[in-house]
Amino acid sequence: MRARPVSAARRIGIGAAAMLAAAVFAHAVRLAVPGEALALVLLFASWLVLGALATTAFEGGLVAGLLGLSGLLVLPLVMGFAVDVPLLGRRATLPVAEAPAARLTTRFRFTDARPRPALARVATIPIHGRYRQSSFAYVIAPVLPAGWRAGDPVPAWVIAEGHAPAAAWSEPGGQFIRALPKGDHAAAFWQVTGGGHLPDGTRPIVGRWVAEERDPVGEAWARLGLALAGGLLGWSAAVGLSGRSERPAPDGRG
Repeated sequence: MRARPVSAARRIGIGAAAMLAAAVFAHAVRLAVPGEALALVLLFASWLVLGALATTAFEGGLVAGLLGLSGLLVLPLVMGFAVDVPLLGRRATLPVAEAPAARLTTRFRFTDARPRPALARVATIPIHGRYRQSSFAYVIAPVLPAGWRAGDPVPAWVIAEGHAPAAAWSEPGGQFIRALPKGDHAAAFWQVTGGGHLPDGTRPIVGRWVAEERDPVGEAWARLGLALAGGLLGWSAAVGLSGRSERPAPDGRG
């Protein structure tokens, strides 16, 4: 007995649910998994599941399957690489010394501390290519209160790409945005600081210092929305191609 065909609307809904589940999983992995290598393994496993879904959901042939797969993979790719800040989290105004313990906080306004560009150091992370060797440079600076002295613990650090401190580090105001774990950032942080813990055993937090009017979390949500729209477009096109190929061919009878 032939199975009842699944409607196009239901297939689109299944694809949307799969993309959202993959996005949530990718973000949770970035937040919870301590090492980038393990995080990439878990993300790759989720892409295999999505690939199996895309290739088995259609009877419309290779084109529909590949188009569906490309749609499904948009969300985990964006969540795994383009979204570099936690999408959810609290805002807090507090002394910098309390920041490492505020694990559910994403945005900080420090009452007593700012980045110190004069103490910034540059870390160079080599990239070994097949024909040449290049590198990424990151500049890292401590976020310190006014009374800080050499030898005191540093609970927060800011990081930016390049060799020079970001302009926002020297401008009035500003906010600290916690960064998601990233292999290059971890390597750069270790190169500059040695990766040591604070006296109470917690790790310093690493993030970006941005102007008051910037909203990096909102920008990340916007990128996610565009990725979702693109993924749904690709998946819906695959559903349409599959539906056309499944229609019975005319038998030529009048």
